[in-house]
Amino acid sequence: MRPGWGYTGPHMRDDSAASASAVASVDEVRAQLAALASPQHLLEEIFLSAPVGLQLCARDGRCVLVNPMHTRLFGAVPPPEYNIFEDTILEATGMAALVRRAFEGERISIPPLWYDARELANVQVSQGRRFAVGAELVPLRSAGAQVSHVLFVFHDVTEAQQAREEAEAAAREAREAGSRAEQAAARSAFLAEAGRLLSSTLDLQETLVALARLATPSMADFCVVDLVEPDGTVRRVAAAHADASGQPLLDQLLEYPPVPGSVQPARRVLESGQPELLAVVDAQVVASHTMTPQHRALMQALGVRSHMAVPMVGRTGTVGVISLGYVGHRRYGEDDLVLGEALGTRAALAIENARLYDAAARSEERFRHMADAVPQLVWITKADGEVEFFNRQWWLYTGADSPASAQDSAARF
Repeated sequence: MRPGWGYTGPHMRDDSAASASAVASVDEVRAQLAALASPQHLLEEIFLSAPVGLQLCARDGRCVLVNPMHTRLFGAVPPPEYNIFEDTILEATGMAALVRRAFEGERISIPPLWYDARELANVQVSQGRRFAVGAELVPLRSAGAQVSHVLFVFHDVTEAQQAREEAEAAAREAREAGSRAEQAAARSAFLAEAGRLLSSTLDLQETLVALARLATPSMADFCVVDLVEPDGTVRRVAAAHADASGQPLLDQLLEYPPVPGSVQPARRVLESGQPELLAVVDAQVVASHTMTPQHRALMQALGVRSHMAVPMVGRTGTVGVISLGYVGHRRYGEDDLVLGEALGTRAALAIENARLYDAAARSEERFRHMADAVPQLVWITKADGEVEFFNRQWWLYTGADSPASAQDSAARF
């Protein structure tokens, strides 16, 4: 085995000295070239037959020479007016700075990028192909040690780049699918909790306060609830802020319900029964959706940056509106609007149930007052004879507690 090819005797050595000796110096390579017959012809053949694309650019950026593989890769020969420093694709991909460093004498590797000469904006190329290419940029120096040319060595990496991008896309899709699944699960859990809380009381005011608190901070930084009373008037009944320091501002907002003629989003939602989304809220939006200078100053102090209003639509129609807002960097989207509408539907059902219960309680109270006012004995029994109700006259007449059955009542007379 020839010395310098990595074998040094019966024992192999792998130290820096051995590695250095294994690399031929520039002078040795020049000497070996000089010893060849027709070295220029051989170098020409190497250039013409190289399995990689080769492009030689002069110091001013002009392309002066390409090999056949370069033409096959790019699908076109660079036109005479082409200049590597003016390549708009390299500029757009951020590679132009690397090219300039090569002309300053630094050997550069350009990572794979998609290239199609037909997309050049500064020169007209009628033929070309889109492919992924990686490149090595090799500065070539003149006798004075100045960079005179840069050799571009191009590698077609289309298949590897496609495989990489497909794998990245699949991984990204899997992450997005997982994220969507997590979001869907979170929304389902939120709505389930909303249903539980809203059905845990039949007191209307407690229901509305629970609704406002439920929405913060999971759906909003603040929540305001407006209720349509049976006579058609609108009352601002609840407001909650995720930050206790912001609650005084919301408390002041209770003075600005969406009355008829109001420009507030809540008023339009009440009238249309349709949700409204203001993904981005700025000073101009605030100015166009407030009633008075004081109202405007209050909303500006609140710092709302994104807003949506959803109707509470039940069996009897729109019973109110929920207004939700972010004051930070978060922004509402269509998915949030869908979740808000679902919350509004559940809230409307809870409000209607609370009102039915309240109406039933008032009706029962009126019946009891009426029954106690008549001079006759009144009692109500079920089909099995169990007594459900007796009036005051019955108690005064019998001097006893509630009878156990109709038979017991009859036996007293």
